[in-house]
Amino acid sequence: MRKLHGKIPLIVAFVGCWVAIGPAVAEKPPTRAMTPADVRAELPQRLRELDSPSYDARCRAAACLEHWIGVPELADVLAEEFQRRVLEPDLPMEVRWRIDLWRGRLPRIHLEPPREVSSQELQRLVSLLDDDSYSARVGACRRLQWLAGSEQLSAPILLLLKHRLTDPALSQEMYFRIEEVRKVAWGVWLNSGNSNCFLPPVTSLQIEKWLDDLTQPGGLRDYQSSLRCRVARQGLMDSMSQDAEVPRVTTAIEARLRSKLDQDAKALLKSVLDMTRPAVAIEMWRDHVQVREDHFIVGEKQTVTGGEHPTQFDRADDRTAHCSNGNALSVGDYPVGVAFAAPRWPAGEKEAVYDLVNLPTPRRQIAYSYYVKTDPSARLAAMSRRTLDRFLAEKKLLSDPELGMLGQLDAREVSRFAGRYFLLVEDGAVEEEIDSDDSFSTARKGLGSESSRFGSICAQLGVDGTRDALPGLVDAIRQKRFQQPSPLAPYRLEWLAAFSIAQRDPWPGVDAWLAENLENRQRLDIGHGDAAEIGATAAGVLLTRHHERPAEFGLQLVVDPHILDLKVSGYCYAAAGNIQRVRTWWKNCEQGTQKAAAR
Repeated sequence: MRKLHGKIPLIVAFVGCWVAIGPAVAEKPPTRAMTPADVRAELPQRLRELDSPSYDARCRAAACLEHWIGVPELADVLAEEFQRRVLEPDLPMEVRWRIDLWRGRLPRIHLEPPREVSSQELQRLVSLLDDDSYSARVGACRRLQWLAGSEQLSAPILLLLKHRLTDPALSQEMYFRIEEVRKVAWGVWLNSGNSNCFLPPVTSLQIEKWLDDLTQPGGLRDYQSSLRCRVARQGLMDSMSQDAEVPRVTTAIEARLRSKLDQDAKALLKSVLDMTRPAVAIEMWRDHVQVREDHFIVGEKQTVTGGEHPTQFDRADDRTAHCSNGNALSVGDYPVGVAFAAPRWPAGEKEAVYDLVNLPTPRRQIAYSYYVKTDPSARLAAMSRRTLDRFLAEKKLLSDPELGMLGQLDAREVSRFAGRYFLLVEDGAVEEEIDSDDSFSTARKGLGSESSRFGSICAQLGVDGTRDALPGLVDAIRQKRFQQPSPLAPYRLEWLAAFSIAQRDPWPGVDAWLAENLENRQRLDIGHGDAAEIGATAAGVLLTRHHERPAEFGLQLVVDPHILDLKVSGYCYAAAGNIQRVRTWWKNCEQGTQKAAAR
């Protein structure tokens, strides 16, 4: 294990230098305005100066980079360039440390890894994982993790790492660095859908050797035997990830379980053997976050934490799973791979949505164990898209629980879905579910609780809808595809959704759309005679977008708490002539824009 005491003076001096540059940054910022192209051209020189033996040169370079970081227009290019630099194994440690600090103040970006890298380069990077230089080891590990994110490179990297793990002199530090890279590559390969076998054939003798290492008495293990145990388990996982090898591994494990083993060894082998049995995973999502995950072996009753009864699934495929006993889930068929609302939600608990995952093979189970560790927001978006695309494909008239769960899904995916859904099916009343107390209960909230099917969707768009709902929403408004307001549902929710999105996430052409509706005198709420008007509210949004004060154009603010909840200010015209005032102002704006474009 490498010792750090020889580096302490260098680290102390480096920290002292970092503290000392504060006044330099404040007193001598660069004065020339920099463009992204200038930054790309000058950055290599500034980074070299950060590693200069001259204290003054290091301070000047740090001051220059601090100034660049404070310029918003340069944030994206600096984030990209810094990301590239930290992936270089030969980056000096002092420069790497500074860049890591600066990156925390810049936007997060994702650089796509290349599809091809020479085998010699991959071998060089793997060898650098055990280099004498700490910076080289860190840089090689980061670069390999980045490259392992490529489906094309994950398999070759795995082969190199697998070979490296066979080294009898492998240190603990090296093992853990290999694991950092291997987990990324393994997860990418397992979830790539690539079923081609890339691993060398495994002999029955090798399987028996892995089982020997895996079943050593726990109390007798030293570091090397513990390491062999980890490597053995991974070897079995490698083999079981290939469907053709599963029967051979299963037979060997079952035979070993019939031999004399201690309890720890038996439990470990049984956990591996259980992966050969079809299973179902249940994810529970609430407020855009996965809050729970349970696994069930198909055909076996299992008790979960907090459950009053055992849960059992007696069959499952990639489309449907049948629950024969449950808690929040009643007996019946449930969709697989898409979100759904629980039919028996415990009283007093906050509602959530479920997603069932079919895991019929060891490979699918191993792949899932890596997939659930990826970005939750990306996983939620993928689940939301699968769910909503199925609704579209089936032209499904959404029920009360299905409408209610839209708020639990990804807002962009819901918006994308809504724009297409409004033009695909017809609007209509929604039948509410009846609970066990024979009282109506709705999963929908707020303005959409008593509205039509489309109205309920628009109520959700009003809360967090995005421009992805356009142009479908606008086209549906023009085609009058929404049911008219009623005493129980008095708001024109389609208009409120459009106004809310226009303010929160304006789309190209939003000003022209607002301007074409300036003369619409319909009320946004038919339940009140002095309610906000569509045209006046469109004018208010348009004026506000151009930093004008609506009151100066004769618009009166209508205080409606329900509309204000959507961050929309409703207006009405104080006099009919005020429509022309807004129209004239907008015409002058358009003419000014055209003249500026002509110049």
